[in-house]
Amino acid sequence: MIDINPVLKGHEYEALIRVARRIARDPHRADDLVHEVWLLAETKGREVARDLPWMIGAMKMIYRQTLRGEARRAARENAVASERAQRSGEPVAISAEFEEVKAAMERLAPNDARAIRQRFLEQRSCRSIAHESGVTVATVRNRIRRGLVRMRDRVSA
Repeated sequence: MIDINPVLKGHEYEALIRVARRIARDPHRADDLVHEVWLLAETKGREVARDLPWMIGAMKMIYRQTLRGEARRAARENAVASERAQRSGEPVAISAEFEEVKAAMERLAPNDARAIRQRFLEQRSCRSIAHESGVTVATVRNRIRRGLVRMRDRVSA
């Protein structure tokens, strides 16, 4: 593993780590994010020490791409598992957590539930959801945020 701390000045490295930990909420993922964004900056010829705002934006983009990739991989794995279970005739086990999330989703306001379903299950962008719904992108984001907060409260209660 490359030690990038000497390349970045101490306070710049610490600032990137702090932001990465806020974004990822996991120290290991935060380290990975800092390394990935540093490598991206190097390949693009960015002067790393002077381009912290660009690096923070790139870090957020990389994290979103990582989450989308993980969601797609999980969906593929679930599809394969479901297909195998159907072929073998075994019932597909639905976890209690899934049932809790499903129940919480059903209790949401219709607009919030639709926005969450389109964003996360259909992998659509907030812009396309907003265009189809006839509302602003900010409204879609607020619906998603509000719905996720309510779901989290209901599932954790």
